[in-house]
Amino acid sequence: MHNDYYEGILQLRDIEQDVLDFVFSQFEKNKISIAKIVELKSGCDIYSSSNKFSRKIAKKLFKEYGGELKESPQLFSRSEQEGRNIYRLNVLYKASKYRKGEIVINNNNIYKITSIEKETISGTNIITGKKRKFRECEKLEIYLTEVVSTKPKTHILDRESYELVPVENSKNEIEGEQINVVNYKNRVYIV
Repeated sequence: MHNDYYEGILQLRDIEQDVLDFVFSQFEKNKISIAKIVELKSGCDIYSSSNKFSRKIAKKLFKEYGGELKESPQLFSRSEQEGRNIYRLNVLYKASKYRKGEIVINNNNIYKITSIEKETISGTNIITGKKRKFRECEKLEIYLTEVVSTKPKTHILDRESYELVPVENSKNEIEGEQINVVNYKNRVYIV
C-alpha cells in the first residue's frame, strides 16, 4: 500500500481536543494508517486506510458523546477482475454542543445528561430521579467543594464567599468529603 492510499474519510466536526486525541490514539492503537489529515475551521478530515475502522470509531463517538452521524459511500472505481464496484466511504461525525454527564436546566428542573441522539437529549432529574427527553437546555457549571457538616443538614463551603451553604439534595455525605455541586438560583445541589 502507498502512503497516500485511503479507503475513506472520517470527517470530524465541532469536536473538542480530548475527542480528537482519543480518535488519534485509537488509530495508533489499532495500527490503522492515516494517509493525510486536512484541518478545517470546524474540525478535520482524516483520510483513513480502513472504511470499517472509520465507521467503528464514528459510531463509538456517537454512542459516547451523541451528536450527528452520517455515512455517504462514493463510487471510486470498478474492479474488472472481480466485476464489482469499489467505494470510498465518507463518515461524518458532528459533535453535540452538550455531553453525557453534564448538568443542565430544562423548564427550571436540573438534569444530568444520560444520552444524546441527534438533537434529542435524555436526562435524569437530579432531585426526583425521573427521566425525560428534551431539545433545549442550558448548561450549569459543576464545581468541586468540601462537605463541612452533615447535621442536621449537609452544608458545603461556598467557593466564592467561603460561607457554609446548605445542600438541597443530601445523599449521606461524610464530613471532609470532596463532592461535585452546581448552584442554581442561589441553591446548591449535589450532582
